[in-house]
Amino acid sequence: MVAGRRPLSAAVIDGGRISLLRMDPGQVSFRFIPGYQYPERSPLLPADKQASTWVPSMIAAFNGGFHLKDNEGGYYYAGTTVRPLRAGFASLVITKSGSMSIVDWGKGQTPGPDVAVVRQNLPMLIANGVSRTSPHDATYRWGVTDNRLPHSNRSALATMPDGSVVFAFGDNMTANELATQLVTIGAVNAMALDMNASWPTGFIYKHTGKVVRGYKINAGIYRPASTYLQPFKKEFIAVLAPGLTRTASAPDLPGQMLAPPTLGAGANPTPSGTH
Repeated sequence: MVAGRRPLSAAVIDGGRISLLRMDPGQVSFRFIPGYQYPERSPLLPADKQASTWVPSMIAAFNGGFHLKDNEGGYYYAGTTVRPLRAGFASLVITKSGSMSIVDWGKGQTPGPDVAVVRQNLPMLIANGVSRTSPHDATYRWGVTDNRLPHSNRSALATMPDGSVVFAFGDNMTANELATQLVTIGAVNAMALDMNASWPTGFIYKHTGKVVRGYKINAGIYRPASTYLQPFKKEFIAVLAPGLTRTASAPDLPGQMLAPPTLGAGANPTPSGTH
């Protein structure tokens, strides 16, 4: 609860294979935090190295896009064009004030003075309510999967007709399967984010006193829910609630939000995916 309202809601669809995290942009802000290794050659601001600048108000977080070497899209951050932005690529745009949008980048388009980041990753997954995928897509059409198999853990970000934003985690599926389900729930625009066994992540956080506890939104998520409570090697998007009030006590979130413990305390799994 933030200021008496719920800025997040979670749901599962497709028999539990897809977990959705719906965010109300009127109640939260979004912050792009580059990793200390990826995106490659990314600028790092002093605040990007200090978890204390995001953890106290972070209520959710999810992964960004591919390694730059695995993607032809561009990247702009903190006033620096790390790689030129390309027309026709799905673009995650976050402003300095914390608003977020998904844009099909236009020819000759440049970031405005209020833009903090533009992160491109493949063409649009969904545009104007229509999936750009096909069940006949080549396995590499939406990224090279582990062992080049058609099915993989995948993540995507979509905008809804009411202006809300939905992060989707899909457990072991094709891009077409994920996009089809997002169209079914009414997604207007969507872009593919990262994929493969270890990179897709989606967490929500509960603040109780001085304790921040993370929860996976799907049992298929490989990394621990504590991953983004400190700087990470790869970029992520922190969902912040400036009006967050820490409670003295609060019940745990529903059990289905927690994955079975497969890692030891403090374990840092080695990524098995190429990106």
